[in-house]
Amino acid sequence: MANVKISDLTAYTNPVGTDVVPIVDLVNDQTKKVTVEDLVQASGTVAAGGTTGQALIKASATDYDTTWTTLTTGTVTSVDVTGGTGLSSSGGPITSNGSINLNLLDTAVTPGSYTNADITVDQQGRITAASSGAALAADGGSFTSGTPVSRTAIRVARGTYANLNASLADLEEGEVCYATDEDKLYVKEGSALVSTQLTLPADNAVTGTAQTFTAAQRGTITTLTPGATVTPDFAASNNFSLTLGQVTTIANPTNLVAGQSGSIFLVQGSTGYTASWGSYWDFASGTAPVLSGASKVDRLDYIVRSTTSIHAVFTADYS
Repeated sequence: MANVKISDLTAYTNPVGTDVVPIVDLVNDQTKKVTVEDLVQASGTVAAGGTTGQALIKASATDYDTTWTTLTTGTVTSVDVTGGTGLSSSGGPITSNGSINLNLLDTAVTPGSYTNADITVDQQGRITAASSGAALAADGGSFTSGTPVSRTAIRVARGTYANLNASLADLEEGEVCYATDEDKLYVKEGSALVSTQLTLPADNAVTGTAQTFTAAQRGTITTLTPGATVTPDFAASNNFSLTLGQVTTIANPTNLVAGQSGSIFLVQGSTGYTASWGSYWDFASGTAPVLSGASKVDRLDYIVRSTTSIHAVFTADYS
């Protein structure tokens, strides 16, 4: 090959597949030839050919074995939408072009504003019924002739006194609130809770204050049920009456509280019966009384000394 100046070399821009390119094998010190077509295939170049709309796919498991192919596609001829619960649809089916509209179905509720509304909600969260409720009123109705059917309950703030007092800022001036731990009503006045607890007059009976009664005081006489054994309940009354119908044991009373006192009237019918006493009954000299005969009335006066001791005085033979 003759010497050629680099400036005289001409670019080779349009090779064909059968053109040969020399390749030097340095390991074996050889020059080999490869065609342009083989060189292009070995480098993974996209297969030539194909028409508009075709896609290149792998034809086999062999590397770089690709081919052009026409993909099969389906055709949609109609589109429609069916309304579900609470929805309706219109505009379908669409066969070429158009629009499908979805709308909320009307409920039985009349549009408008409601006062103190009473509503019904379905599973989808829609209001299916609504009506105005009665206005709140402070008047609870008149109880002069039974329970008024139109009365309105009034709610008040409630909680422990400590919680109410700590929440004064949340209470309105003049608002009534109830202290659950004190069983008292309070009213907010300024920056304080004012108790509405009634102060009893000095002449009313109370449990923790010495009292002077200016009118008669009476205790109920509770009738005991006759039987072979009679057990008085000292929580029921202070005074009792027992008509004997057989030999009777007057057992230790229940609910004994030291300081309780009263009387038991022992009434005999046409036949006189004897009586014995429980271990809590204590008589002078330790001697239990003997009841009078038929048609007599005896009386036992007592005072409870302790939960296991009752001091008793017996008086016999009242006609």
